Amino acid sequence: MLTMILAGNTTANVGASVVATSIMFSLLGRGGEWVAFLGTTLLVLIVAEIAPKTLAARHADRLALTLAPSLTVLMRLSTPLIRVLSVAATALVRPFGGHITPRAPLVTEEQLRFLVEVGEQEGVIQEEEREMIHSVFEFGDTVVREVMRPRVDIAAVPADATINGAVSLMSERGHSRLPVYEGTVDHIVGVVYMRDLIPALRQGRLEQSVSEVRRPAFFVPETKKVDELFKEMQRRKVSVAIVLDEYGGTAGLVTVEDLLEEIVGEIQDEYDLEEKPIQLVDANTALVNARIHIDEVNDLLGTRLPMDEVDTVAGLVYALSGRVPAQGETIALPGATLRVEKTLGQRITRVRITRTVPAPQEAAPL
Repeated sequence: MLTMILAGNTTANVGASVVATSIMFSLLGRGGEWVAFLGTTLLVLIVAEIAPKTLAARHADRLALTLAPSLTVLMRLSTPLIRVLSVAATALVRPFGGHITPRAPLVTEEQLRFLVEVGEQEGVIQEEEREMIHSVFEFGDTVVREVMRPRVDIAAVPADATINGAVSLMSERGHSRLPVYEGTVDHIVGVVYMRDLIPALRQGRLEQSVSEVRRPAFFVPETKKVDELFKEMQRRKVSVAIVLDEYGGTAGLVTVEDLLEEIVGEIQDEYDLEEKPIQLVDANTALVNARIHIDEVNDLLGTRLPMDEVDTVAGLVYALSGRVPAQGETIALPGATLRVEKTLGQRITRVRITRTVPAPQEAAPL
């Protein structure tokens, strides 16, 4: 598409110059080429560049739908010429690192990202829309380990638990489904859903074992791509998956809601009592859930927290301290400080992150 547009644009401009020069030279003789040069430049600039692009920007959707069929036909007809031009251009730039890509995409991800940024600057796309579009791009590059609820946060019931006990735990934790395990959480044998327990409750079968109403568990490796998992969960019609680590043990749990939140952001319902994952205190400080990924903090505060060996803020604190830090302990890094604000047993739950190096600002006009 790009090659066709460039070829057509160049052909039209050069052709207009040649025709205008020929006419002006025949009418005015010597000196006519200057009249043709100035006239053609103004005509092409106004009629062929500024006016149509301004019109297209104001009526993009309508014009795109109107012109798309014609452009598609033109692109197919000019395919042989486009291939010749592409091969010739690639041969010319090959010594400088160019290469032939016969089936290159019409628009790359980088180009789409650039268009989204420009759209926000022009006011066509809102900030929330921009963030959502970028999240879609990143969705296919994210693995389950980055979005799962870790093992320590899993609420589960043993296989010999009663329906009454499962309902009590669901009410206490605000969940509508629970993994069922035998022995330890590393041996999950199924999942029990609240909708399957309601008939038993109505019939007064409170002491019945949850094993009699559990459903098979769906297991996935922690390295699986989230876009693939989302499609598979849709196909299997399941809403929860048990995440396994490289040793076959339980690493965590992921739900369809967790996957959707990667695109639309945090989903809060009327039963959610959790604190906001990120609370911005000021321009340089944020109070974050320790499970937040480091790249989110870096994007928000403009910091450069290392994330080579760990994914989350809690993992970074553990890695830097080399032990279980106490509440109130502070760790200094180049450009930032991390303070453990809240712990639960051996777990870090909230961390205050302060940027100590101001973000670069644009120079004030002279």
